Amino acid sequence: MMHYLRPHEFTVGALDDCLSGSLLLPRTASESPFLIGTTAKGTAALCLGGQFRFVGFECEGNTAWSGIIVPEVQVEVDAASSPELRGRGASIGCARRQGDKLGILGRGADDGRSLFIVLANQLAKSGDEAANFERWQVVLGAGMDRRVLFTVDVSAEDS
Repeated sequence: MMHYLRPHEFTVGALDDCLSGSLLLPRTASESPFLIGTTAKGTAALCLGGQFRFVGFECEGNTAWSGIIVPEVQVEVDAASSPELRGRGASIGCARRQGDKLGILGRGADDGRSLFIVLANQLAKSGDEAANFERWQVVLGAGMDRRVLFTVDVSAEDS
């Protein structure tokens, strides 16, 4: 997928330089894309590709992973992609809207335990119900300027 970015829409740096709400795009075939959000411990990165797909860890002090930093991205979900519609539970990599938060389910790098990386919070809340989504995408901009930078389909991996 081609990513055309205007000069003011990105910078270059390491995970340690990223703020929540950023996408770190690879510059080379050996680098991986990361989506940046938060956990209870602080700013965290979720790997979106390669052998560490959907593994998350803290960003602070991490200079080992670097690339093109695109700040202020948004996540959109395919409302028809809930695994519950097919009688299944949520898989690692699903987007989840729960309470006033939207995040991605991942695995911790240290212990492999479930990890919820929050991408948006303080959203409108109507209770404690949750919904999971197997298809989602990372976008930049709105309206005519809206561009899809990365897509995920967890259901394709489970087939």
